[in-house]
Amino acid sequence: MRDIKRYRAATDAMIRVHAQDPRRETDVDGEHPVELLYTQRLVAWIERLEAEPSEELLLAAHGLHLSRWTIPRDSYPMTRKAYHDWRDRLRALHADETEAVLRECLYDDATVDRVRALVLRTTYPDDPESRIIEDAVSLLLLDRQFVAFAAKTERAKTLRVVRRVWARMTPQAQEIALTLPLDEDGAELVREALTPPE
Repeated sequence: MRDIKRYRAATDAMIRVHAQDPRRETDVDGEHPVELLYTQRLVAWIERLEAEPSEELLLAAHGLHLSRWTIPRDSYPMTRKAYHDWRDRLRALHADETEAVLRECLYDDATVDRVRALVLRTTYPDDPESRIIEDAVSLLLLDRQFVAFAAKTERAKTLRVVRRVWARMTPQAQEIALTLPLDEDGAELVREALTPPE
Protein backbone atom coordinates (compact mmCIF):
# COMPACT_ATOMS: atom_id res chain seq x y z
CA MET A 1 0.00 0.00 0.00
CA ARG A 2 1.26 3.47 -0.88
CA ASP A 3 2.49 5.63 2.00
CA ILE A 4 0.70 8.81 0.91
CA LYS A 5 2.60 11.07 3.30
CA ARG A 6 5.98 9.83 2.09
CA TYR A 7 4.90 9.90 -1.56
CA ARG A 8 3.73 13.49 -1.26
CA ALA A 9 6.94 14.48 0.50
CA ALA A 10 8.97 13.04 -2.38
CA THR A 11 6.88 14.51 -5.18
CA ASP A 12 6.66 17.89 -3.43
CA ALA A 13 10.45 17.92 -3.13
CA MET A 14 10.81 17.22 -6.84
CA ILE A 15 8.20 19.85 -7.70
CA ARG A 16 10.25 22.40 -5.76
CA VAL A 17 13.28 21.50 -7.87
CA HIS A 18 11.29 21.80 -11.11
CA ALA A 19 10.04 25.21 -9.96
CA GLN A 20 13.65 26.47 -9.93
CA ASP A 21 13.93 26.05 -13.71
CA PRO A 22 14.73 29.59 -14.96
CA ARG A 23 13.23 28.87 -18.39
CA ARG A 24 9.58 29.78 -18.83
CA GLU A 25 6.74 28.48 -20.98
CA THR A 26 3.38 30.15 -21.42
CA ASP A 27 0.31 28.05 -20.74
CA VAL A 28 -3.37 28.99 -20.64
CA ASP A 29 -2.99 30.40 -17.13
CA GLY A 30 0.30 32.24 -17.57
CA GLU A 31 4.03 31.55 -17.45
CA HIS A 32 5.47 28.56 -15.62
CA PRO A 33 8.87 26.87 -15.27
CA VAL A 34 9.41 24.65 -18.31
CA GLU A 35 10.17 21.42 -16.45
CA LEU A 36 7.35 21.94 -13.97
CA LEU A 37 4.86 22.10 -16.84
CA TYR A 38 6.54 19.16 -18.56
CA THR A 39 6.26 16.99 -15.47
CA GLN A 40 2.62 17.90 -14.85
CA ARG A 41 1.77 17.00 -18.43
CA LEU A 42 3.82 13.80 -18.33
CA VAL A 43 2.09 12.60 -15.17
CA ALA A 44 -1.28 13.41 -16.76
CA TRP A 45 -0.41 11.29 -19.80
CA ILE A 46 0.74 8.41 -17.61
CA GLU A 47 -2.51 8.53 -15.65
CA ARG A 48 -4.42 8.48 -18.94
CA LEU A 49 -2.46 5.49 -20.22
CA GLU A 50 -2.53 3.53 -16.96
CA ALA A 51 -5.64 3.67 -14.77
CA GLU A 52 -3.75 2.59 -11.64
CA PRO A 53 -0.09 3.61 -12.04
CA SER A 54 2.30 2.24 -9.45
CA GLU A 55 4.02 4.51 -6.97
CA GLU A 56 7.36 3.74 -8.63
CA LEU A 57 6.04 4.73 -12.05
CA LEU A 58 4.71 8.06 -10.77
CA LEU A 59 7.91 8.78 -8.87
CA ALA A 60 9.90 8.09 -12.03
CA ALA A 61 7.66 10.46 -13.98
CA HIS A 62 8.30 13.21 -11.46
CA GLY A 63 12.04 12.59 -11.62
CA LEU A 64 12.41 12.06 -15.35
CA HIS A 65 13.63 15.63 -16.04
CA LEU A 66 14.86 16.60 -12.57
CA SER A 67 17.35 19.51 -12.79
CA ARG A 68 17.43 19.14 -16.58
CA TRP A 69 18.08 22.82 -17.22
CA THR A 70 21.44 22.63 -15.40
CA ILE A 71 23.02 20.89 -18.42
CA PRO A 72 21.78 22.77 -21.51
CA ARG A 73 22.04 21.22 -24.96
CA ASP A 74 24.38 23.97 -26.14
CA SER A 75 26.94 22.90 -23.55
CA TYR A 76 27.75 20.07 -25.98
CA PRO A 77 28.70 20.29 -29.67
CA MET A 78 25.80 20.14 -32.13
CA THR A 79 26.66 16.68 -33.45
CA ARG A 80 24.78 13.40 -33.27
CA LYS A 81 27.38 11.78 -31.00
CA ALA A 82 27.43 14.80 -28.71
CA TYR A 83 23.64 14.72 -28.54
CA HIS A 84 23.72 11.12 -27.32
CA ASP A 85 26.48 11.97 -24.83
CA TRP A 86 24.38 14.88 -23.54
CA ARG A 87 21.27 12.72 -23.27
CA ASP A 88 23.14 9.97 -21.39
CA ARG A 89 24.60 12.49 -18.96
CA LEU A 90 21.15 13.96 -18.38
CA ARG A 91 19.63 10.57 -17.64
CA ALA A 92 22.37 9.86 -15.11
CA LEU A 93 21.77 13.27 -13.52
CA HIS A 94 18.02 12.72 -13.33
CA ALA A 95 18.46 9.27 -11.81
CA ASP A 96 20.98 10.51 -9.22
CA GLU A 97 18.86 13.53 -8.25
CA THR A 98 15.73 11.40 -7.98
CA GLU A 99 17.54 8.81 -5.88
CA ALA A 100 18.73 11.54 -3.50
CA VAL A 101 15.14 12.71 -2.99
CA LEU A 102 13.85 9.18 -2.43
CA ARG A 103 16.55 8.35 0.09
CA GLU A 104 15.88 11.60 1.92
CA CYS A 105 12.25 10.44 2.15
CA LEU A 106 13.37 7.02 3.46
CA TYR A 107 12.34 4.84 0.53
CA ASP A 108 13.82 1.35 0.60
CA ASP A 109 16.54 0.13 -1.74
CA ALA A 110 14.17 -1.91 -3.90
CA THR A 111 11.99 1.13 -4.62
CA VAL A 112 14.99 3.36 -5.29
CA ASP A 113 16.49 0.81 -7.67
CA ARG A 114 13.19 0.37 -9.48
CA VAL A 115 12.67 4.12 -9.94
CA ARG A 116 16.26 4.55 -11.11
CA ALA A 117 15.76 1.87 -13.76
CA LEU A 118 12.62 3.60 -15.01
CA VAL A 119 14.30 7.01 -15.12
CA LEU A 120 17.33 5.58 -16.92
CA ARG A 121 14.99 3.54 -19.16
CA THR A 122 17.33 0.58 -18.94
CA THR A 123 14.42 -1.88 -18.92
CA TYR A 124 12.81 -0.64 -22.16
CA PRO A 125 11.17 -2.23 -24.15
CA ASP A 126 10.62 -5.43 -22.13
CA ASP A 127 9.24 -3.68 -19.05
CA PRO A 128 5.56 -2.63 -19.38
CA GLU A 129 6.03 0.39 -17.10
CA SER A 130 9.03 1.53 -19.10
CA ARG A 131 6.85 1.35 -22.20
CA ILE A 132 4.24 3.50 -20.48
CA ILE A 133 6.89 6.14 -19.83
CA GLU A 134 8.02 5.97 -23.44
CA ASP A 135 4.43 6.29 -24.66
CA ALA A 136 3.80 9.27 -22.38
CA VAL A 137 7.01 11.01 -23.46
CA SER A 138 6.18 10.42 -27.12
CA LEU A 139 2.60 11.64 -26.81
CA LEU A 140 3.74 14.72 -24.93
CA LEU A 141 6.26 15.44 -27.68
CA LEU A 142 3.64 15.18 -30.39
CA ASP A 143 0.97 17.02 -28.43
CA ARG A 144 2.97 19.94 -27.02
CA GLN A 145 6.40 20.17 -28.65
CA PHE A 146 6.07 18.86 -32.19
CA VAL A 147 4.81 22.00 -33.95
CA ALA A 148 7.60 24.18 -32.54
CA PHE A 149 10.20 21.49 -33.27
CA ALA A 150 9.03 21.08 -36.86
CA ALA A 151 9.07 24.84 -37.45
CA LYS A 152 12.80 25.08 -36.73
CA THR A 153 13.93 21.72 -38.15
CA GLU A 154 14.48 20.66 -41.73
CA ARG A 155 11.65 18.54 -43.10
CA ALA A 156 13.70 15.39 -43.72
CA LYS A 157 14.97 15.36 -40.14
CA THR A 158 11.48 15.99 -38.79
CA LEU A 159 10.15 13.02 -40.73
CA ARG A 160 12.94 10.81 -39.37
CA VAL A 161 12.13 11.89 -35.82
CA VAL A 162 8.42 11.15 -36.27
CA ARG A 163 9.18 7.68 -37.64
CA ARG A 164 11.60 6.95 -34.81
CA VAL A 165 9.15 8.14 -32.16
CA TRP A 166 6.30 6.20 -33.77
CA ALA A 167 8.31 2.98 -33.82
CA ARG A 168 8.86 3.20 -30.06
CA MET A 169 5.18 3.66 -29.22
CA THR A 170 2.71 0.91 -28.41
CA PRO A 171 -0.34 0.44 -30.66
CA GLN A 172 -2.48 2.01 -27.91
CA ALA A 173 -0.36 5.17 -27.90
CA GLN A 174 -0.26 5.27 -31.68
CA GLU A 175 -4.06 5.27 -31.78
CA ILE A 176 -4.17 8.15 -29.31
CA ALA A 177 -1.52 10.04 -31.28
CA LEU A 178 -3.70 9.97 -34.37
CA THR A 179 -6.40 11.88 -32.47
CA LEU A 180 -4.13 14.71 -31.27
CA PRO A 181 -5.20 18.20 -32.39
CA LEU A 182 -2.16 19.03 -34.53
CA ASP A 183 -2.27 22.01 -36.85
CA GLU A 184 -2.56 21.37 -40.59
CA ASP A 185 1.20 21.39 -41.20
CA GLY A 186 1.88 19.10 -38.25
CA ALA A 187 -0.80 16.64 -39.27
CA GLU A 188 0.56 16.58 -42.82
CA LEU A 189 4.07 15.84 -41.55
CA VAL A 190 2.78 12.93 -39.47
CA ARG A 191 0.81 11.56 -42.42
CA GLU A 192 3.86 11.81 -44.67
CA ALA A 193 6.11 10.17 -42.10
CA LEU A 194 3.73 7.25 -41.69
CA THR A 195 3.01 6.72 -45.38
CA PRO A 196 4.91 3.64 -46.65
CA PRO A 197 7.22 4.35 -49.61
CA GLU A 198 5.78 3.32 -52.96
